[in-house]
Amino acid sequence: MRWVTFASAALTLYLLGCGDDRSSSKTPPPSFPDAPTNLSATGGCYEITLTWTPVTGAIGYNLYWQTVPGVDRTSQRIPGVTSGFVHTGLTNGTTYYYAVAAFDSIGEGDLSDEISGATIPLSVPALPPDTFTRVDTLTSRNPTLQTPFLQQPKDSMTATTLPQQCGGLVVLIGGSSGGITALQETEIYDQRTAEFSLSGLLGNGRRHHTATLTPVGDIVVIGGVRSGAFDPAPLQSAEVWRSATGTYSVVQQMVTPRVGHTATLLASGEILAAGGFTDTVGQKVTDSAESLNLLNGLWRQNTPLQATTSVDGTPRAYHSATAIPGPNGILGDGDDLLLVIGGVLGDRGSRDITTITNSVLVFYPNETTRLMSGQTLPGAWRTVGISGAIAEPARIGHESFFIGINTTFSQVAFLGGLSGSLPTRFGGIAAGAAGFSLIEDSPAANLSMAVLDIDNTTLIGLPTLPQGEINQVYPLGDPNCCQSSIGGIGANAVFSPARLAIIYSGGNSFSSPPPTRTGYNRNGMIITMSRGPTGYITIDTPGPCLACGNVIATSSGQMGDLRSWHASARLPGADGILNTPDDTVLLAGGEQSPSGETSTADEYTFP
Repeated sequence: MRWVTFASAALTLYLLGCGDDRSSSKTPPPSFPDAPTNLSATGGCYEITLTWTPVTGAIGYNLYWQTVPGVDRTSQRIPGVTSGFVHTGLTNGTTYYYAVAAFDSIGEGDLSDEISGATIPLSVPALPPDTFTRVDTLTSRNPTLQTPFLQQPKDSMTATTLPQQCGGLVVLIGGSSGGITALQETEIYDQRTAEFSLSGLLGNGRRHHTATLTPVGDIVVIGGVRSGAFDPAPLQSAEVWRSATGTYSVVQQMVTPRVGHTATLLASGEILAAGGFTDTVGQKVTDSAESLNLLNGLWRQNTPLQATTSVDGTPRAYHSATAIPGPNGILGDGDDLLLVIGGVLGDRGSRDITTITNSVLVFYPNETTRLMSGQTLPGAWRTVGISGAIAEPARIGHESFFIGINTTFSQVAFLGGLSGSLPTRFGGIAAGAAGFSLIEDSPAANLSMAVLDIDNTTLIGLPTLPQGEINQVYPLGDPNCCQSSIGGIGANAVFSPARLAIIYSGGNSFSSPPPTRTGYNRNGMIITMSRGPTGYITIDTPGPCLACGNVIATSSGQMGDLRSWHASARLPGADGILNTPDDTVLLAGGEQSPSGETSTADEYTFP
């Protein structure tokens, strides 16, 4: 049977090839495109550019890649590319392997020869550990450095790191000069060259605003004030700095003007602005919360801040706000919550300031609340703990950081600020949540740190958080060791998750009687933490600058200049990757006296 088949096939071939003269006019069978040649890869910052010689007849190309040799059609595939394609979103200092295939209307041809390319590592020399290095001494980065300083002396600006940029670009927005004029300038610090350069101008000069980084690398600037300490009219406007162009665009105004508020990116992609002052001279505090939709630039009202189970709002300002995981225990997912600690409260009727609070609230963005008026608004606020009075001592103008481990539990560390009797009058307004100045009856600078534990395993399925546990307060400053003025008015804190450490720097203290401020300093403090057998950070017996449980606070030397109300931001180190152990911290500008600022900057290197 097989022979018959073979014979029949042979006869057919003979007749087609030799016995039929018409075979010479037949169209040859179609063929696939040739394999591309001269494929090359040029490494860049977080990206690699690929080029090749075009193939005749090809209508497109498919790119195959992986991080080990041996690329084939089972490797990761990017369809429909062209020569000059830029492969983005890569890791710096990493080698990638590529092959490309052309295709036409029939199909895909053979793969090209495999080539490799590497993204560039960040070319920043490592700095001495646990030291402050003046930016103007970093000539190894830029031998022709001409302007190693801010464009002008300033304080009360914000500093935001662009993590997707090579070189750790930091965007410094607004601020004030001479303690009076609010600035429109935006400056960019480039870690590779240790140099500051100007970017776009704000539509409104502002100080004491908030700056929130979006997932696409833009920065949303909200609220603040236009002029000095006694400006009665906080700004109602919001602007967006676009990283692609370095310019600003205006979004819809908020419903409520505010300063001394918090602005936090939620997992939904919205930015929640909560609380703050609406009148810094009349001392009026707001309970309003509203969220900005980043897709359409519109604000919507959320449920007002609440310090009790009542649906009435409670005005609050100079609190801290930190995103924490929701019931699924994963930070960055859609069920994230917002933790609010402390602040100054206002009367529900008059909105006048009444007391400094130690209450802790949690915002549930995926719920709704029906108010006494019958109005239903998105979000729900609940008090952590049975009494709500758990964040001892009560404090304002402090910093807080999420230090938990996802899927297991949540912990939030909070430190610094002011505690004590309520001031009768507020003076200056803080940069961010670093603290603020007062002109009468100042409460004491709070040189302490505490950790709030929230057990996520018991959070699942419950309508409210369980009672949080506050670890014992730990003193951060002592006259015998750690410069007690650090952590007072105008101090600044930056948390390194990779190091599990906080650098706390600068600030100043009040003399007696106020309002004269003294003690402007250039001192820094490093607070290092470690996890116990269960993974928790614990704070045990307090003591001046000694190892207390898993928290140690020690002096970290001095900055190159006096600083208070300065800006600070975390930078990638020599590996070019943010949130790794070699991260550094930029500290720029700041107040040196009640009427003078500095234009200098330092980089701090974690030990």
